[in-house]
Amino acid sequence: MSQATRKKTKSTLLIGYTGRVLREIGALACGALALYFFWSLVTFDAADSAWSHSGVRAGVANQGGVVGAWLADIFFYLFGYLAYLFPALIAYAGWWIFREYTTDQRHFGLRAGGFMLALSSGAALAAMHFADPTTLLPQGVGGILGEGIAAGLVRAFSFLGATLFLLAAFLIGVTLLTRLSWFWVMDNLGRACVEWGMRAVRSFGF
Repeated sequence: MSQATRKKTKSTLLIGYTGRVLREIGALACGALALYFFWSLVTFDAADSAWSHSGVRAGVANQGGVVGAWLADIFFYLFGYLAYLFPALIAYAGWWIFREYTTDQRHFGLRAGGFMLALSSGAALAAMHFADPTTLLPQGVGGILGEGIAAGLVRAFSFLGATLFLLAAFLIGVTLLTRLSWFWVMDNLGRACVEWGMRAVRSFGF
């Protein structure tokens, strides 16, 4: 093997090793950020001093600290319980980085659009169907985004029409984001139900 060939091989191995290390670092960083974001949301306390509330105590109860309290307050204020989509998205991005998947700008745009569609329609559905007057969230279960979208669609299309449009938009958004086929889901669920039914019939000796 010539010296030039050996140098080229070493350079290729070094690039491959560096790329793998960078992917692992990116995945670990995304994982840590997703966990921190998720735990900040879980430990949200409406009495903490944050963006929408001046607070009633000196410190904060949120286990993410002051940053976690502000983060949870802002995202719950804007998106309600759909704020939990954000740590899930960060974790998904970490997995994507680790697997070394690549995507062009068009595919990235479709995924980003799918996420926004799922987020906005999901928040509106939550505001319409899961309203809880006892919730401690700053702007209800759907956040200010969900409340605004739901109010506008109900005025235009009625409660039933708005529900149908929002449900379709949510399913489309999830498909664009994850490439999940709902027909595949229905097919596999149906097959699983048939298999479980057959097992139950055999277990009873029929």
